[in-house]
Amino acid sequence: MFTFCKRRITLDGAGDGLLDAEALQSKTIDYLRFPMALAVVFIHSAGDVPMSPVHYDAFTGLDFYNLLRVVFSHVLTHIAVPVFYVISGYLYFLNVKQWSWNEYKRKSRSRLYTLVIPYLLWNVAALLLFGGWSVVKHYMASHVWDFSLFLEQMRGLSWLWNVNEWGANRTNWLGYTVPMTGPINLPLWFLRDLIVVSALSHLVYYWVRYTRKWGLLLLALCYVSNVFPLIQGLRVSAVLFFTLGAYFSINKRNMVMSLRRIEGVLALLTIILVPVVVYYDGVNTHVGSLIYPFYVLSATLFAFCCASRMVQRGCRPNAFLTRSCFFVYAVHSVVIVPISMKILALVFGNSSWLSFSVVYMLSPFLTVLMCVLLYALMLRCFPILALWLTGKR
Repeated sequence: MFTFCKRRITLDGAGDGLLDAEALQSKTIDYLRFPMALAVVFIHSAGDVPMSPVHYDAFTGLDFYNLLRVVFSHVLTHIAVPVFYVISGYLYFLNVKQWSWNEYKRKSRSRLYTLVIPYLLWNVAALLLFGGWSVVKHYMASHVWDFSLFLEQMRGLSWLWNVNEWGANRTNWLGYTVPMTGPINLPLWFLRDLIVVSALSHLVYYWVRYTRKWGLLLLALCYVSNVFPLIQGLRVSAVLFFTLGAYFSINKRNMVMSLRRIEGVLALLTIILVPVVVYYDGVNTHVGSLIYPFYVLSATLFAFCCASRMVQRGCRPNAFLTRSCFFVYAVHSVVIVPISMKILALVFGNSSWLSFSVVYMLSPFLTVLMCVLLYALMLRCFPILALWLTGKR
């Protein structure tokens, strides 16, 4: 049931042992979903020990632990959200024969169930959880729970949009700060931005139609420079990568085969940029923040090439794990990540760089396993709720 990759021989109509282009693209998209969900969990499983710069000149065990976290939580996994945006943009306009307001309304109604309602449900669940925990802490401390103080901490309705903030020290090419924000269920900032850019899909369509490659290049310039209107809920990363996926779909181009034509360039750029971005700790240093967008661009596109190669070799994802990706993404950071880290710390200890490293590397896998099991349990016991929470209703 939970085997991610299975060997299978698939023939196209000619019987030459190869997948046809459309089937390859479809299976590549499915293949990417679960690894990218795991990557998101890695991003939010940074360990209990505060992060410190890696000292390469006097490399110690603690530096090795910090280097692991830089590689897996700050660099390699940061293609996950862009990959999901590309897939979302591509699928949004897939099989649209003629764009119109009626088509836009139809798509918007669909996204109400697949995006907006799950976004609201998961954030309400997080609010109730944090509110309940606040009550428990005040009760244990023999204090009366101050509801007004809790609302102040949630900043009114900001819990639904931008109550969390990070990266306030990051600047763009012009020197302006470009902080990021998220709702109370922090990873859902991706879903928030996806809802907004989907609502603007009518503009995306005409932008692609009339600006073509030049429009993409302009958005790419905005992305690498981070010079873009600072609207929380409409980050340039969402606009660029969603539009990139839409570009292939609107122009009836096979995304995977198009990217495979420049696979060598993407591979070379990614291989060159990875060690540089790792050395400068991703977006967490000034120099790193300048190089980071170029890495994310090349590595995101290269991921589709790598996944398609795996599919061609007969590797395909487990259908159940693919369906569970949204649930894993939505639920993991609220309570599952801390629980998995505590369990692993009890098993392997938490007193040396080696135990820190083991707990860090295993925690995302245990977290995903717990999330998948919880999803299977919900499907069995509360199937209707599980479907609404994952936008499948």
